[in-house]
Amino acid sequence: MKKYILPLGVFLIFCSAALSLAQWTQIGPNYGSSNDPVPIINDLYISGDTIYAVDNVFGLHFSTDLGVTWCETGYTSGNNNACAASNGVIMVGNSSIASRSTNFGANFANVIAPGNVTDLCMNNNLAMVSGSIGAYFSKNAGVTWNPGTGGSINTIIITPGVFFAGSNTAVYRCVDTVNFVVSLLRSVNAFAYDAGKVYVGSTTGVDYSSDGGLSWNTTTLTSNIKDIAAKGSNIYAISGTTIYKSTNNGQNWTSVFNSGTGLKQIRTTSTGVIAMDNTSIYYSTNNGTSWTQKKFGLMQTYTVFKTPTTLFSSTNNFGIYRSTNDGNEWTNFTLNIDFWSIRSFASIGSTIFCGMNNTVIHKSTNDGITWAPVAGAPSAVFSMLVSSNSTLFAGTFSSGIKYSTNAGANWTTTNLGVQTIYNIHENQGRLFAGGSGSGIYMSTDGGNIWNQFAIAGSPLSSFASINNYVFAGGGIGVYVSSNNGTTWAPTPFTEYTLCMASSGNAVFAGTDKKGFYVSQDYGLTWRNVNGNLGSKLRVSKMYVSGNSLYGATSTTSVVRAPISGLVDVKSNPETEMPKDYSLEQNYPNPFNPSTNINFKIKNSGFVSLKIYDILGNEIAEILNENKSAGSYSITFDAGKYNLSSGMYFYKLSANGFEDTKRMVMVK
Repeated sequence: MKKYILPLGVFLIFCSAALSLAQWTQIGPNYGSSNDPVPIINDLYISGDTIYAVDNVFGLHFSTDLGVTWCETGYTSGNNNACAASNGVIMVGNSSIASRSTNFGANFANVIAPGNVTDLCMNNNLAMVSGSIGAYFSKNAGVTWNPGTGGSINTIIITPGVFFAGSNTAVYRCVDTVNFVVSLLRSVNAFAYDAGKVYVGSTTGVDYSSDGGLSWNTTTLTSNIKDIAAKGSNIYAISGTTIYKSTNNGQNWTSVFNSGTGLKQIRTTSTGVIAMDNTSIYYSTNNGTSWTQKKFGLMQTYTVFKTPTTLFSSTNNFGIYRSTNDGNEWTNFTLNIDFWSIRSFASIGSTIFCGMNNTVIHKSTNDGITWAPVAGAPSAVFSMLVSSNSTLFAGTFSSGIKYSTNAGANWTTTNLGVQTIYNIHENQGRLFAGGSGSGIYMSTDGGNIWNQFAIAGSPLSSFASINNYVFAGGGIGVYVSSNNGTTWAPTPFTEYTLCMASSGNAVFAGTDKKGFYVSQDYGLTWRNVNGNLGSKLRVSKMYVSGNSLYGATSTTSVVRAPISGLVDVKSNPETEMPKDYSLEQNYPNPFNPSTNINFKIKNSGFVSLKIYDILGNEIAEILNENKSAGSYSITFDAGKYNLSSGMYFYKLSANGFEDTKRMVMVK
């Protein structure tokens, strides 16, 4: 079902919408276990080195690295059969209708109902769709449609000046988009076109025409051909599990690859050849001499966790996946936990715990090879934490927080009662929790008593910390505390945040629909760091291990990136050389009792930073010294001056530059 191929590099906007150096690796787990709900790839469309794929589960995705990573689009419906694209327009066909997008896949609208869609192709403003009740034409890129030929059509192709449609009985040829005439009697499975020749793959072999279908030549390959592709002097055909290749117009054919499974499609790119079966992509960069397999890899993962030796992840209802080589290979373990979604991991020494939706906590004492239920442990556990004193905390559905001081042998119930707890976090001796109730819960006595900090809006249910700064994310974005949870203020980041993590001076937010973000100024500014993952991505969990950030995502499985590729070294005040003088708004604001004041000075010299009350009286001089050119951050602690609630001013003076800004203290 080869389509007419056009350069469509403009679609790379998906993967470059967020300018970033971030390069993520999709490390799995991939589908492959007999228990997995395998997404079956039904069609590939190639544009340069960009692959578009539709499947029966997740919708339309694309890859710019030969299937190593996949990016989501706005089309997420299942049961899809075909896709095509041209000049910013993308089309997808399913079991009853074809849909069209004019905004690079962000939104789709239904445009034509040709029955069960079998094929799509586009060439600038020309478009064709085939289905169980015929083929249809469009001369305006799919806005309006006209009937072409009736009956069930298997495949179509647009070549310069001639349109072809193939059925179970014939090849039909058309030059005016109206009248189709029989050109060749064959049961047609696929077309291909290259260098003035159109090729037909049928149940009886391969034929080709050099004159637009007026006459045909039969090749020596007489097998049942499922698909065909052509590039220059090379012709590729698939039959069963085998790929055949001819370099002399089909006079001779050589078997170049056997996948062991039924192959469905074959395509050519600027750098090689790609074939596929239901769940894998095979590609060759040396004209078919050798092939590399890559699993399709679209899997919904909920968690990611790492011990010193093993990486773990969980999927929707299909157990634990385990890798001992950082994601290169995975093993699926579902013994005793086949039908429960695993939501959290934790470890004490060599014992690993996992929490699940509908049963008690399980544990493994052999690095995740086997698992057993923990007697007396809480059930429906969404989150777990091992504190600095080795206490195991469990956040449950509708039963609050429970904890064990002896590795799960006995459990104590806290005062949170019927709350559902989605996340538990520890920083500098304090414990934080978020769940179904509004605001944030904090404990200062090791988890016995929890107090609530009410914050309007949806619950805050994810946490991270940098020194005495604690960040809390949820449906209303991210809040920050500069004093380890005593007071909280909103950050400018308002994306729905599902998970958070931190490393060095960087805090990361994983969002519901827009992927990964990072802040290196305590939440004042945020950058998207999806990089090659595209603009649409749900991140359920993040985990920092060494110099890497791992993320569990909605359809691209577990991804990994070096933290050095996500952070901006220019965010370090010691390395940034300002081009001008500036004084920034303090953060957080309002504050209690401390806030940060950032400023930049272009040239070395004497710098003064003073605090004034609303009447203009000087309250404090927090900086009075020579400074080199650079960017600086000064913390003002109002608690040292016994200030009351109200408005105050801070003034920066440096080398003739002066600027004053307001700030508000709230007790």
